[in-house]
Amino acid sequence: MPGKSLGASVGQGGLNKPADVMTVQFLLNCVPVSQGGPVKDLAVDGIIGPKTILAIRQFQKTQFGWSDGRVDPEQSGGTTIVGLKQFDPVPDSPSVDPSPEPKFPSQPEGKGAAKGGAGAPGPKSGGLGIKSGGGGLAAKSGGKSFV
Repeated sequence: MPGKSLGASVGQGGLNKPADVMTVQFLLNCVPVSQGGPVKDLAVDGIIGPKTILAIRQFQKTQFGWSDGRVDPEQSGGTTIVGLKQFDPVPDSPSVDPSPEPKFPSQPEGKGAAKGGAGAPGPKSGGLGIKSGGGGLAAKSGGKSFV
């Protein structure tokens, strides 16, 4: 089946696998407030918390007149996931990627932290921030510099 799906339940009493939680968070953010979507967009972080559960409950109450705070997979008879998918602006795309690019404490976000630029560690860098400057390259890992 094309599009987004869940491997396990999300929400109150669910297994709450990060990839599934991210899919539900993304889909909830696609729902207009008037249709039961969250007033403020949820962080799509894969972490189930009170805001995500509240948003699930609000969507269920608005759409179905009941709420249990859980989104079950379609193969388990999940009506909530079917309802959420109706609001998906990109229904043929796969589920949300649960593996965002890692953040490195030594690499500031924002100014000077552009992806793919010189000195910006990528996901394949093995955790090493490669810096160039002066007469050569220096690799920094765990606070230690190697030249």
